[in-house]
Amino acid sequence: FGEGVLDMPKRTEGSAAKVLQKHVRAYNATADVTIRMKQVAKRNSLAQELLSTEKSYVAKLKAVVDVYQKPLTKHSQEDPAWISMNEIRGIFSCIEVISYKTDKNFLELKSLVENWNTNTTALSALFLKPEFFDWYKHYCSNYGQVHKRLVALKAINPTFKEFVSKAERDPRCGEDLESSLIRVVQRIPQYTMILEDIIKNTWIDHPDYSNLVLAAKTMNMTGAKVNEAIR
Repeated sequence: FGEGVLDMPKRTEGSAAKVLQKHVRAYNATADVTIRMKQVAKRNSLAQELLSTEKSYVAKLKAVVDVYQKPLTKHSQEDPAWISMNEIRGIFSCIEVISYKTDKNFLELKSLVENWNTNTTALSALFLKPEFFDWYKHYCSNYGQVHKRLVALKAINPTFKEFVSKAERDPRCGEDLESSLIRVVQRIPQYTMILEDIIKNTWIDHPDYSNLVLAAKTMNMTGAKVNEAIR
């Protein structure tokens, strides 16, 4: 037999290997696209979830300020007054500031989601605001005594007890006062969980990836400080 005939099996094996490699690359590319599509869908869903929960949170904060704090502040200025500003601050702390700043943050988030581009939109900037989240630490440092203060004030001040009972039936509240007040404490870990889920569904070369990791780390640190403040 000639040399060419003897070489044929080798060339056939080489061709088969190349074809196999081509199919493997095509399979991997398809798998990568499938993974990316799932990440994009989940990322979009998480952005909508963040927007929806933030909208509810903003509404609850506003209800606390409008239904409880502002009317009580007005009553504290009456003569005779049946509640003092010190008592009001002891219950609500800086919730009005947090409500105002959260509302502004929500408008930024709403704009981002309405103009959403999963490849470029940066959510991390909303959480990299240390001066904003310092207010949470301040609020939570006061929160540990809120329950005792509410119980004590209701026991010695029937007018306050009646006011709270009536306010809790306001449709804007939809829950008792303590349930509304604890929402500020609960929101930081909720932010952390959503951020961590977003990171899991963000590819490493995404322009916001490193800042999202930093934002999640910042929220974790804030949560730790909040827990320490409550103790």
